[in-house]
Amino acid sequence: PHALHPPEGPHGTDHTESHVSEDAARVAEEEIQRLIEENESIRRLRAETEAELAAGAQEIQRLRDSAVAGTETIRGMQEEATSIQTENRAKQETEASLRGEVAALTSRGEELEREAAAA
Repeated sequence: PHALHPPEGPHGTDHTESHVSEDAARVAEEEIQRLIEENESIRRLRAETEAELAAGAQEIQRLRDSAVAGTETIRGMQEEATSIQTENRAKQETEASLRGEVAALTSRGEELEREAAAA
């Protein structure tokens, strides 16, 4: 068929050139569509990444807040432990003092018993 019909049409236009430019236009359109889809995919990934980063930042802040609360709890417990140690020292001093008084009273009682027995 090509041998019977030369590439040029009745008005001197080249059918081959027309098909090439149509093919080029179709290829360009397909490339544009592919790029649009790729761009949309990148935008979705970016939005997902930003959401994940925001969630990560919130988790980090929650952990920081928890660490601060834990530190405050530990500080409170340390203060309570110091207070208990101070109380215990005071009780031990009181106990030692009372033992001394009991020993003095026991000694005085024994002395009085001896005096009474001698009298």
